[in-house]
Amino acid sequence: MSEAWRRLAQTARGESLIHQVAQSLYADGRWSFVALGHHLNGQVRIQVASQAGQALAPIEYPLDTAPCRLLYQANRPVDSLIYYPQLKRFSHWPLVHQFELGCYLGRRLDLPPALGEFHLFIMDKISRAEQELPKRLLVTAADRVADDLRRRADEQELNALRQMQQSNPLAFARLSPSGQIHQISEGFAQRLDKPQSELHGRHLGELVDLGENLSVRDLLANPAGIKRPARVIDRDGRPVWFSLELSPIDGQLGFVVTLTPSAPNEHNAFESGHLGDESLLHDRVQHELARLHRNQQVAALFFIGIDGGEVSEAQWHQLNDLLRPLLRSEDLVAQRDEQYLAVLTACFDNRGKPPREQMSAIAGKLHQQLQQWPAREAGQLVIRSRLLTSWDNDPAQVLDPAQATRWRVPDASLHSTG
Repeated sequence: MSEAWRRLAQTARGESLIHQVAQSLYADGRWSFVALGHHLNGQVRIQVASQAGQALAPIEYPLDTAPCRLLYQANRPVDSLIYYPQLKRFSHWPLVHQFELGCYLGRRLDLPPALGEFHLFIMDKISRAEQELPKRLLVTAADRVADDLRRRADEQELNALRQMQQSNPLAFARLSPSGQIHQISEGFAQRLDKPQSELHGRHLGELVDLGENLSVRDLLANPAGIKRPARVIDRDGRPVWFSLELSPIDGQLGFVVTLTPSAPNEHNAFESGHLGDESLLHDRVQHELARLHRNQQVAALFFIGIDGGEVSEAQWHQLNDLLRPLLRSEDLVAQRDEQYLAVLTACFDNRGKPPREQMSAIAGKLHQQLQQWPAREAGQLVIRSRLLTSWDNDPAQVLDPAQATRWRVPDASLHSTG
């Protein structure tokens, strides 16, 4: 490897890289002057200038007086070189007089428009023949400078984002696919009443309560994001309510999680025996299908309603209170619509009985408990059931009562009627 290429291969960044390029070109053919120019609004500003590796003072001049003007023509390829063996035609160009220059070789850097328009060029006091030009060396140097500018721009953008996150009054952070919190804004830390350093890497489930019907694991199973009430216990042991929202980024980065103060009517989601709504039911079914697919398990979904009579909101809540003693805390009771209440459970005894036999046993217990429901007198009690398996994938179809099997309960034993 020649001395010029050995010098160019050494590690350097920023101004040091331009001086290294100058030393490399000087070692190659005694090229005395190397500069990085930045074109903006018709003016060229020399960002870094080096003469045989020594820094020179910056200078600025109009684009139309400089040889580099041809590099910025609309139809000129970005990676092309321009060469001028005689610089007498650029008599108004300040560098000609400052250094008594004789020739010029330049190349525009291949950069995204957002990073600006830059070019790298070399000059000498004597006029060089074209066969003497270090074209390959200059192209390699220009590519290195372009890569360095991209990296520096990325670092500046990242630092700016970090500063914004650290000082942003809005409460947001990044939630990894496994539930850990990263890139925490000051507002998010204030909402949780903890320092940002203490929150970094913590699992969201350790910090917020989503109520008895939903967990952080359920949130993470939903690739489309979700918005639910959440509760945080402050240092004095008092509950503080928020609306927690997840917006997906991608499979590796996870989600953006935000916390905003919630309306008072959202607090009832944390009351004991809370009756879930249709939105919660849809979310839980979607999460349950994802879990069944991962674990190759089954679950049961029941629809309970009155055929031929109307059920008031108070009577639906009475039904909820009747069903709660039969269910686990993780089972869901939610309003499907004005006609049906839904019960989602995976409460199987796993003792070898077929799932449908276990569903019959659960339906029998539900029916027995429903004998105490006052709304039963308004019409015929209807129980529909559906077995959820890893083959199900459409929440809308799963939540359609017409797709479920209707059960009849003569003489305290359940038989399917199709």
